[in-house]
Amino acid sequence: MLAAWLRRSIYIVMQTVTQIEPGLKRYLTLRLIVATLLLGAGAILYFKYGGKNEAFFLLFTITIVYLHTLLYFLLFPILSRYLQWSKIALIGSEFIIASAVVALTGGQSSPFIFLYAIIIIVTGIMFSKVACYISAGVSWALYLLIAIYQFNLEFSSSSLVTSQDLFLDESMVTHTVFNLAGFLLIGMLSGYLSERIRETGMKLIESSKSLRKLQNLHENILQSITSGVITLDFEGGIISVNRMALEILGKDGEDSVLGRDFSSIFSNTKIEDIIFLSRIEIDYINSEGSELILGLSASTLRDEEGESMGYIIVFQDLTDIKELEKRLRISEKLALFGQLAAGLAHEIRNPLSAISGALEIIGDDIVKSEENQRLMNIATNEVEKLNYLVEDFLILTRPNNNPDGPVDVNGIVHETIDFFLTAVRRKDLVVNADCCEEQLFVMGNPHRLKQVMWNLLQNALQAMPDGGSIVVETGIDDGTKVFVKVKDEGVGINDEIKSQIFEPFFTTKEVGTGLGLAIVQKVVDGCQGSVNVLSSVGNGTTFVITLPRYFGPDPDGKQ
Repeated sequence: MLAAWLRRSIYIVMQTVTQIEPGLKRYLTLRLIVATLLLGAGAILYFKYGGKNEAFFLLFTITIVYLHTLLYFLLFPILSRYLQWSKIALIGSEFIIASAVVALTGGQSSPFIFLYAIIIIVTGIMFSKVACYISAGVSWALYLLIAIYQFNLEFSSSSLVTSQDLFLDESMVTHTVFNLAGFLLIGMLSGYLSERIRETGMKLIESSKSLRKLQNLHENILQSITSGVITLDFEGGIISVNRMALEILGKDGEDSVLGRDFSSIFSNTKIEDIIFLSRIEIDYINSEGSELILGLSASTLRDEEGESMGYIIVFQDLTDIKELEKRLRISEKLALFGQLAAGLAHEIRNPLSAISGALEIIGDDIVKSEENQRLMNIATNEVEKLNYLVEDFLILTRPNNNPDGPVDVNGIVHETIDFFLTAVRRKDLVVNADCCEEQLFVMGNPHRLKQVMWNLLQNALQAMPDGGSIVVETGIDDGTKVFVKVKDEGVGINDEIKSQIFEPFFTTKEVGTGLGLAIVQKVVDGCQGSVNVLSSVGNGTTFVITLPRYFGPDPDGKQ
């Protein structure tokens, strides 16, 4: 039973210790240490020099202190409701224990008078300056009562009073007065210091709050800016990173970046080059495999004294901006080209119409021979090519008009593939359609979308001079968009020219106007869509067209 009670008491004490405020916890710990060391040492000395009663009393006092502290821990859940009163009771018990120790170990000559000074100082720490003065007054009164009691006891036990006894009494009185004065001085000094400590503590708390606010503000600013920010030490190790930097780099968390070397994140990039050039642009592939263009700038990281302590790297994702710049350059070229083409188209079409009409008239009058028919076919085909070329010019120069209406994407794909295979008649070419089972409608012009498909198929064919397979796939992207992918097994596209393939008149072929892909992008942009290319040399090319899906009334598949 006793062992179980002790285990339960120890468990309750351990649980209670975690709930006690740090200042009170430190005081109770110090109380046990002082009682053990000082009173224990006193008991040993008294016992050594024959004071067995005093030694026994000091050991008994140590036991009382331990039991009293244990009881305080056990009752703390209740005492915590009246914390101030429990502290006052604790100080009161200290006065009782200290007075008993002083009285029974010599009174005025007791070596434990300093216990009153400790109590005065602790009172000042726990409460206020006024409480410190009151504690000094209580110490003064208790010590005076002990001194008077001791004086009366010695005076009444002596039948003959000599001048030497009077001198000793005067010495004891003087000793008592000095001790009392010491209590008052300790009380005044402790009160002053405790008040200063309390004021300093309040200022420190306010300063800590202000510092936390500034730190939170700094952290919020750093985490809220739309640029990636990384700080480095002089060796290039990453010591901090903000949220946007992780998002741009495609990292899951700080642990995947902190402590790593800068060059391991940004390959082939030196900090010195960034500082020297003020700003550089690099290609970066994130963890998802996306190719990004990043703009980096660097500056020296300095402490509050202006000493260098590392580097700050600030970077932005310029991919979308670069794409817009490219589109703007193309638009500027088209605008300039449009001014020229709009005038030329009219001037060219009139002579072509005259030539075409003249060929029809001449065709009825000339001698019907194989050579004459061949020449007539050549002239007619060339006139038709010129008409198509003028039509391509006009497509590029006309503004993006509103789409005509709902268009069945799967129907466009199948119809264009059938017409394309009939026109090219290549036995070494296979074109497969992998269309979505659902009906896919987009807003657009059916003739223009057929031309887009034709141009992409023609482009794929030219990339496979020895033949091969072309796959056209349709599907749904994010539920709100329709995609069309045209994949070939051709030679692929070099990274250096990939960004130029949609520019008018850019071509790598010996024969061609360079308008095919420019028209594809023009038509797709007019349908509020986008076109992207995925390609590498030797691994073929995939063009991906994405268009907003039409969710209006079912047009019954009619275009």
